[in-house]
Amino acid sequence: MSKVLLQSINLYKKTLFLESCCLLLISLALGYSDWKFSLYFLCGAIAVFLPFCIFIFLVFFRQKKDFSNNIKHFYRGEMFKFLATILLCIVFFVVLPSVNYLIFFLGYSVALLFNTVIPLLLSRTKFVNSSL
Repeated sequence: MSKVLLQSINLYKKTLFLESCCLLLISLALGYSDWKFSLYFLCGAIAVFLPFCIFIFLVFFRQKKDFSNNIKHFYRGEMFKFLATILLCIVFFVVLPSVNYLIFFLGYSVALLFNTVIPLLLSRTKFVNSSL
């Protein structure tokens, strides 16, 4: 496996760990005011975070023997992530009786922000090269 691929794998392992910790801490902080806020925030964050985790698994952690189809795997992973996000949002809107859409989409937006910002910040630091 190439050095760049190994660095990417390490980066996303740390990204997933940090993002999950941050989302749980924010959800717990919201839970002090009302447990429903915490639930709605967490559902919005899960609607983004879970498909992101599955995408990372499909792209980086699957055993691949043929590296000529990497772009194909990437686009399939993105398609799956998009569809899984839509399905999770629909499921949460149907299952939760009275969703506070502001808190739900706050969790959704924060998770999207973390998906973008955390890998960028980690890639600029030496934290990626150290073991977690």
